[in-house]
Amino acid sequence: MTIGDLSIFERPAKWRTAAALKVAHNRRERQAAASPGPAFPQALALVERALEQAPEGPVVDLGAGLAGVSDWLGQRTGRFVIPMDSAHASCVGALRLFPGLTPVRADLTALPVRRGSVAAIVIAGVTSLLDDDGFDACIDEAARCLQAGGRMAFVDLVSATRTDVRRGPNVFRSSETICSAFAAHGFTDVDHALGETGVGSWSDFNSTIGEHVRTHNDHEIAYGAWRHDQAHIQRVMESGIVLVGAVTFVRGQRNKNLGRTDVDLVRRRPRTTDSRRWSRASGGPRRAH
Repeated sequence: MTIGDLSIFERPAKWRTAAALKVAHNRRERQAAASPGPAFPQALALVERALEQAPEGPVVDLGAGLAGVSDWLGQRTGRFVIPMDSAHASCVGALRLFPGLTPVRADLTALPVRRGSVAAIVIAGVTSLLDDDGFDACIDEAARCLQAGGRMAFVDLVSATRTDVRRGPNVFRSSETICSAFAAHGFTDVDHALGETGVGSWSDFNSTIGEHVRTHNDHEIAYGAWRHDQAHIQRVMESGIVLVGAVTFVRGQRNKNLGRTDVDLVRRRPRTTDSRRWSRASGGPRRAH
């Protein structure tokens, strides 16, 4: 199974690679240009911590795209991070932007990985593109690949309420839905974080990259579909119905002392510009009212 219509990813991956090579002048800027996700890199703090707590072994970044997150995590943690993506152009672009990485083209539900051979898996900005069957299959494949005690790190746009939100091709799941789905495959949730979509310095590159793509590629046949998709996500974020959520899990352990952190829960959703901070929560996906 692959994610939707790959034409939405193949041509734009080439455009974004060319733009990043042009406008990004150092490694840090390339990381941001390659993965300008909402709330990045703040949302990746929990992911970094999960990799630090993971057992020895390789780390797989599922749906890595142009691999900005993969490179950032490898640089920050010293772990061997393997970016995997179903789009050929994304793997080629990732190698051009980050020659030290080893991108692998792979179906997210049939990874070329031996059972129990991976120490940690990262899945950032991917699951909202999957329907319910695809989401379950992706988790099942991650469970197959992870060793006992391995870490799973999830980051994506999530519902701002207890109810899943379905808009166009996307499913923005609630924290309850996400944690229940992982629990059904033997995962225990460890850390949680929620934050507004407007936070994050990497997203500043979106407008720069978008302008470069518009200037050089707006005549191409796939450009209209890509711009429509970009506008759709922007409308969803501006509507306030989603937040950026990060959750880390451990595979195959039921110990109550798994490294949970003592931090305050967010009791009200951040809605205004004076509360655009990232907050972490431990002890389960309790929700604000």
